[in-house]
Amino acid sequence: MVTGRVLCPAAIEKMIKEHGMTLEEAVSHPRLALQEGELRLEAFHLPPSALDRLRGLGYRVKPYESLNGWFGRVHALLVGPKIYGAADPRDFGAVKGVNK
Repeated sequence: MVTGRVLCPAAIEKMIKEHGMTLEEAVSHPRLALQEGELRLEAFHLPPSALDRLRGLGYRVKPYESLNGWFGRVHALLVGPKIYGAADPRDFGAVKGVNK
């Protein structure tokens, strides 16, 4: 698999292998990051009660209401018997196949 950032390749690979996601689902999946006690997350898919619970656990929560480029952008290829590509919806990009 070929992807962009340092942490994203491992996370995307885990989502595919352990959670049965397609490459496109893994690249598009909501992201989160914990830095110095602040939990940033793409929270549009979570109910407010989930965010309140995280706050109750002591996290400073910074929710993003949509996919956000702050978490990085990943365009990925999965190479095997076939080649699959996925473009991150957080960025301008596209996947295109070319036959030789």
